[in-house]
Amino acid sequence: MVLLFFISYNMKANEFYNSIDNMYLETTCVGGWERIEPILNKSVRANYNKIVLLIKKLMPGFYEDLALEFYNPWSNKTYRSKDGNYIIITHSMIEYLIKVN
Repeated sequence: MVLLFFISYNMKANEFYNSIDNMYLETTCVGGWERIEPILNKSVRANYNKIVLLIKKLMPGFYEDLALEFYNPWSNKTYRSKDGNYIIITHSMIEYLIKVN
């Protein structure tokens, strides 16, 4: 039963990552915490490495600005909204709200 849940959950997660073809930075917690908080409260954990690869591919300037090729101690604070519209990535204690598709 647990294995079935795990396989089902991973398939949904993979569908989410594979469906992304456009991303842009909407806001950060510095100036838009009231926008991020309700989305964060209804989010699930995301795969940091897959998110970084997507950012590298679709937002290369943002990737370079944050130097995402280096270790990020906040990598476990990466989330995706349950509706699949947002990614929240934390870097240098700042949450970045990224709109996808």
